[in-house]
Amino acid sequence: MSDQYIAGHENVVNGQLLTDNQYQVYLAATYPNQISAQYNRLSANLAALFGDSVSADPNDPNVQGGNANFSLNCGDDPCPSVGRYDNGIHIECASGGYSCGPGDPLFVHDDTVSPWVGAFSFSSIFSASFWEHGLVDLVGGTLCNCVLSR
Repeated sequence: MSDQYIAGHENVVNGQLLTDNQYQVYLAATYPNQISAQYNRLSANLAALFGDSVSADPNDPNVQGGNANFSLNCGDDPCPSVGRYDNGIHIECASGGYSCGPGDPLFVHDDTVSPWVGAFSFSSIFSASFWEHGLVDLVGGTLCNCVLSR
């Protein structure tokens, strides 16, 4: 493979292009303490917001942008809606984004700093937490191709 091809893809480790699955296995093996720390913080915040009926599955994290996304489990109760909640809780469709149907699987992660709760608002771009979230989670997590400590 050419260096240009490898440089244009995110899943490169030591010059080797990995499939998405291989890359997730690599991240889980390389950053187990960071993933565990994110899970522990997320679990505590989920319990504080939604009680014991809502939890995250620690067994198969999907790492994106420095965040470990976990499958959301709601038992027999309905799951919370996709969106952002207090304490940095961010729930979205497992397929990505916010447009999923009823009963579709959901991912949840705990943002370092949640820039807003609920829908995006233009005024939030003037807040310090918006910029901190962007720099830490989005830029930092994406550039380092790692799992961020919490």
